[in-house]
Amino acid sequence: MVYKNMTKKITWLHLSDLHIGQSGQWLWPNFKSIFMTDMLRLAKEDGPIDLVIFSGDLTQKGETSEFDNLTAELKFVWEKLKSIDQNPYLFIVPGNHDLQRPVASDARVKLIKQWGADPDIQKEFWGDASNQYLDVVNSAFKNYSSWVETLKKSEIRLAANNFGIIPGDGAGCIEINGIKVGLIGLNSSFLQLGNENYEGKLSLDVRQINAITGNDPSGWCQQNDINFLVTHHPTSWLSVDSLQHYKAEIYPSGRFTAHLCGHMHNAEMYTTSKGGDGGRKHYQSTSLFGMEFLGDGSTTRVHGYSIGSIFLDENGIGSWKLWPRKALLNKSSGDRRIVPDHENFHIVPGKEYIEEQLHRANALSSQIVVAAQKIDLAAKVEETNQNWNNALDGTKFLLHSQSHHSDVRLLQQQSFLEGIRKNKMIWVCSDWSLGRDGFIWSSLFRNGIGEHPVYRINLGNYTLRDEFISGFSSEVGCSFPEYCKALTNIGPAILIFEESPVTTGEEKTEYIEQDVENLASMVMDFCPETIVVMLARTTPKKHKAAIVRLEPLDEVDTKTYLSKHPNATQDLLSAKAVSEIFRFTDGFPGKIDRALKKLRVVGLDELGPQSTSEIVSIENSSEDVPMSLVLAVKELAESTDLNMKRSYLLLTVLAILPNGETLQRLKRIKPDAPIYPLHAEELLERDLIRANASASLIGSQSGGGSSIKLLVAPTPVRDYILKKMSTTEIENIVGKALSLYFGDDWETGSPSLKKINGNSFSDDANLLHNPHFLITQLLCSSTTWSNPRFASIAIQLCKTYCAIIGSKNYRLTVTACRDFIRMIPESGFEADVDTINLILAGCLRMMGQHDEAKELIIRLIDIPRSNSARASLLLDYALCLQSLGDVKASEVASEIIKIFPGTATAAHAQAIILEMQIGVDNSRKLIKLESETRKKNYVTVANNLTLSRVAKSNDADESLAALKQVYSTAIANTDRYTAARATVKMAELYIRSGNEIIGEDLNRLIDAYQYFYGERFKSLFTSAHKSLWTIFQQRDEPRNLLSLFRHSSFIWRLQGDEFNEKKYVDILMGASRHLLNTDIRTADQNTGYFLLRATSLIVK
Repeated sequence: MVYKNMTKKITWLHLSDLHIGQSGQWLWPNFKSIFMTDMLRLAKEDGPIDLVIFSGDLTQKGETSEFDNLTAELKFVWEKLKSIDQNPYLFIVPGNHDLQRPVASDARVKLIKQWGADPDIQKEFWGDASNQYLDVVNSAFKNYSSWVETLKKSEIRLAANNFGIIPGDGAGCIEINGIKVGLIGLNSSFLQLGNENYEGKLSLDVRQINAITGNDPSGWCQQNDINFLVTHHPTSWLSVDSLQHYKAEIYPSGRFTAHLCGHMHNAEMYTTSKGGDGGRKHYQSTSLFGMEFLGDGSTTRVHGYSIGSIFLDENGIGSWKLWPRKALLNKSSGDRRIVPDHENFHIVPGKEYIEEQLHRANALSSQIVVAAQKIDLAAKVEETNQNWNNALDGTKFLLHSQSHHSDVRLLQQQSFLEGIRKNKMIWVCSDWSLGRDGFIWSSLFRNGIGEHPVYRINLGNYTLRDEFISGFSSEVGCSFPEYCKALTNIGPAILIFEESPVTTGEEKTEYIEQDVENLASMVMDFCPETIVVMLARTTPKKHKAAIVRLEPLDEVDTKTYLSKHPNATQDLLSAKAVSEIFRFTDGFPGKIDRALKKLRVVGLDELGPQSTSEIVSIENSSEDVPMSLVLAVKELAESTDLNMKRSYLLLTVLAILPNGETLQRLKRIKPDAPIYPLHAEELLERDLIRANASASLIGSQSGGGSSIKLLVAPTPVRDYILKKMSTTEIENIVGKALSLYFGDDWETGSPSLKKINGNSFSDDANLLHNPHFLITQLLCSSTTWSNPRFASIAIQLCKTYCAIIGSKNYRLTVTACRDFIRMIPESGFEADVDTINLILAGCLRMMGQHDEAKELIIRLIDIPRSNSARASLLLDYALCLQSLGDVKASEVASEIIKIFPGTATAAHAQAIILEMQIGVDNSRKLIKLESETRKKNYVTVANNLTLSRVAKSNDADESLAALKQVYSTAIANTDRYTAARATVKMAELYIRSGNEIIGEDLNRLIDAYQYFYGERFKSLFTSAHKSLWTIFQQRDEPRNLLSLFRHSSFIWRLQGDEFNEKKYVDILMGASRHLLNTDIRTADQNTGYFLLRATSLIVK
C-alpha cells in the first residue's frame, strides 16, 4: 500500500488491563523493561506517538494506593517518551477492577442487579442527576474519580475535557498534524458491582454519550476526521437488549472509526457490515500485565499492547496500520520477548504490522454514489444481489439468541474458537437435546461473529461428493457453484453442514468424513470469509479439522445454565431445586428447557420422576432425530440375523436401565438368547452405547484390580428406542430387569436386593439407581393399581428398597421415598406410606435437614405403631431437636427412657440428656455411659459417644485406639457413616502427630471422602478433603491434587462455597506453578478444569 500521497498522520498507543496491585505484581518490573524497550523502538521508527488510549482495569481493587502507584508508572512512561521528544495525550476509561465493590447486602446493590428485569430501576437511575442508585455507582468509583482530578494537575495532558453522568464517561477533541480526532469514552463497568460473572448482563446507554456530546453525538462526530469509541468491555458483555441499543443509538454503522476495548486479555480485530453500510470496526487489546495466564490456556502469561497509525490524504481518503504486539516465552532460552502477534493477525510478510484501507463512511459514501450514477451500475448490482439472496434463502438458518448457554461448556467453547481460528472449519458432535444450537450461538457470539448470517445444508443423504454436487440444484434451487458465489457476495458467513456422515464399523480404506472435509475446503476456497461447521452425531475417525464433543451438563453447569435462563425463576436456583431438575433432565439443555416450561404450570414436586410412558409422549425437541441414529436403529430392529437381533435386544434392555449395566449381569436376561461381547461391540461400533469404566473419584493406592465396564445407552438413544417400543415390550423388559436386582421371587411378594453373583446387597451403584427407576415404572402403570395383587407387589418393592438403602445412602433414599410417596394413591395405602415416611424422616435427619424432618415426625408421632417403630421415631425426634438446640430434646429423651427402659434407644436418649445440660460437666457420666453401652453391645450409641469424647481429648494415642475400635465395630455393623467419620478423625490425628498415612489407611480415607462426596455432608466432606489434600501435598502428587480439587470444587460450587474453592486455587498456583504452562486445549480433564476455575475465580 502506497503512503506517499498521505500527508496527514496520527499514531496512538493502546494499552489495557495493567491491574496495578494484583498478586504477582513483583513480576511487573521485568516485563516493564521488555515493554518499554519494544515500545520506544517502535515509537522512534513509526511514531511519534501522539495519543495513549488506556481501556480500563488500570488497577486491581480500585484502592487509593494502587492509583498512586499507577500515577508513578504513567509518569515513568511519559518521561521516557519525552526523552525522545514525544509528549502524547492520555485518554482513559475505567474497568471493572477500577472500582471498590459495595457491600453485597446493600439493598440498592441488590436492586441494581435487577437492572435488566426492572425498567423502573433504569428510569430512576437516568431520570435524576442525584438518586440512590447513582450514589452507589459514584461511591464505587470515588477513588477513580479522585485520581482523575489529581491527574489533571500533572504534566500528563488529558484528551478528555467533557465529563458525563457516570464516573469515567468522557469526551475530547484534539487535533494532530491537521487531523481532528474525536474521543468518546464510556464506562461499561458501572453495573459490575459484584464478584459474579456479568458476561451478557452489562449495559451502555445513549444517555451516556448524549451527556458528553451536547445531546448531538452524530453532529459531534461529523466535525472530526476520525472518531474512536473506547470502553473497557467488548460488546459480548452487553445484554441482548443493550447490544441492540448499542448498535442503533451509540454505534450506528459508520459513526466511529473504531471501537477500542480490553477486558478479555487477548487481542482480536474484526469489522462487521451489511448491505454496503459504513460498518463497525472493533479492536480488542491484549492485556498489558493483567493476569498470570489466559483463560483459554494457550500460554502461561499473554501480555502485550498495540500501536496504530492512520494516514489521510487531502481528500480524507485514509489507510490504517496496526502493530499488534505480544509477549512470548522462548522455551529453549527461557527469555521473554515481545513480537508481532502472528497468532491473531495476518501480519504483512516481512513487516511487523497489518494494514488495510480505512473505511470512513462520511468521506467515501458520496464518491461511491456518484460513481455508481455515472455508469448506471446500481440497478444491475441490485438485480444481482436479489438473485444471490434468492439462492441463499432456502438455506437461511436463524440461530436464536441463547445467552443461558454462554457460561457453560467453556472449555468446549474455547476449543470451538481455536478450531475455526486455525482451520475455519470444525466438527461438532452431539446427540439431539444437548443444546447444540445454543452452544454454536454462544461460541460464535463469544468470538464476536455472532452477527454473521448463518446458512444450513443437510447432508443426511450424502454418500459421494460428486452425487451431492450434481443433485444440489434439485434440493436448493441453484447449482452448487452458484450457491458458493452467493455466499461470497454475502461476505463473512457461517455455513452449517447438518447431519454430516461419519464412517462407522471396522477400519476402512476410505472414510466419508474426509470427503465431507474436502467439500468444506472447496467452499472455503471459493468463499474465504465463510466458516464451515460440520454437525454429526458420531465422532469422526479420520479428520483434519478439530472436534468438539458435547456431553450433558453436570449438576454445577445445570445450576449455571438455570441462573441465566429467562424462564428460570429465583426459587428454581436453590440447591434442592437444581438437584431435582438435574435428576429429571440428566443435564440435557433441551430437556431443561422443556422442564422449565412444565414448571410454569406444575410444582417442583410434580416434575419427576420421568416414566417411560412420559418419555414416549414427549414431543421431540427443535433438533430433529439425526438420520444416522434412525438408520442405525432401523437396520438392527429389522434384521433377520441372529446376532443383530441380540444386539437390538441388548439395546432395548439398556433403554430401560438409565444407569447402564455390566454385560455379565445382562448376559442371561433372556435365557434362550444369551448376550455376548460381540453383541455389545456391534452397538459400540454404531455409536449406540458407550462402555464406561466405573472408577473411583480419586485413584486407590493399592494399584491392583481392574475397573468394571458399564454399558450405557446415551439418553437421546434411550428416548428414541423407548418411543419405538410398545407398552407391552417395555413392561416385559421391566419385569425381567426387576428379576436381575430383586430375584425371581419379587413377583410373589418376597423381594431382596441381590448382587451379581446372587449374594446379598452391596454398595454397587447400579443396585442403588436402576431399581429405583424400575420401581417407578411399576408405580406409573395403571395396571399396577387396577389389580390388588400387583399393587401389593409394587408396594412391597418400595418398602424393601427404601429399608435396605436407608442405611446405605441417605441422599438417594430421601429421593426414592419422596418419589414413591408421590406416586402411591392417597387412599387405601395409608399404612404403607406411613412406613416409607418413617424411613424418610430418619434419612432427612441424617442429611442435616432437621426442620423438615421435625415437621414430618410431628405429623407421624400420634399414629399407632409397634414399640420398635415408635422408639425409633421418638429418638429421631429427640436428635432433631438436639441439633436445632431445642431444650425440648431432653423432654422427649426422658419420655423414651420411661417407655423403653433398658434398651439401646434409652441409652441414646440418656446421652442426649447429658449432652443437653448446659454449664454442667457431665464428662465422667458420659464416659461411664460409653463403657456401659459398649458392654451391652449397643454399638451405634457407644460409637457416637466415643466420637464425641475423642473430639475433646488431648491424648492422641488413646484417641487413636478408640477410633480404631469405632471403625471396626461400625464396619461390622454395616454403619458406613460412622466408619467414615472415624476414618477422617484418625487421619487428622495421624497428620497432627506427623505420621505418614499409607496403604489401607489411605484407601479408607479415600473411601470416606467419596462417601461424603455422594452424601453431600458439608463439614465432614470438607474435613476429608483437607486431610487428603495435606497427604497428597506432602507426597508431592500434583495429579491427585488436581483430581481432588476438581471433585471438591464441584461440591463447593453447588453449595455456593467460593471461599474454599478460591483458597485451594491459590495453594495450587503457589505450589505447582508449572501447571500454568499447560495448554488447556490438550490438558487432561483435571488440569483443564483447574485452569478454567482459576481464571474464573482470580482474573474476573
